[in-house]
Amino acid sequence: MTAVPIQSLIFSETEKKYYISEFEHCTKGDRRALSERVTSTQQLTGAVAAQIFRKTKLPEQALKDIWDLSSEGLPYLMLPNFLAAMRMCSILKQRKELSWTNIQQCKA
Repeated sequence: MTAVPIQSLIFSETEKKYYISEFEHCTKGDRRALSERVTSTQQLTGAVAAQIFRKTKLPEQALKDIWDLSSEGLPYLMLPNFLAAMRMCSILKQRKELSWTNIQQCKA
């Protein structure tokens, strides 16, 4: 599977609420409003993202694949990339295939 076109993904309000809360918690050292952090250069480093992803208890190779698909080749994740990565973790936790069809599906 090739890189996921992150900007084309649509997230439900439930997904946004949960995942944005996680992102905000992980970037809480930045005192700017979340809306400013998201539209600027706020980044979740690979090391911090790895800690979050490992909590899913998915195999390391699966986490590496998620990183490769969601990071767009960068050493960090912006909020949209983080949302996509968390959705991919959720897909694999449900024992579903990490396919473009499954990644595109917006959960209610």
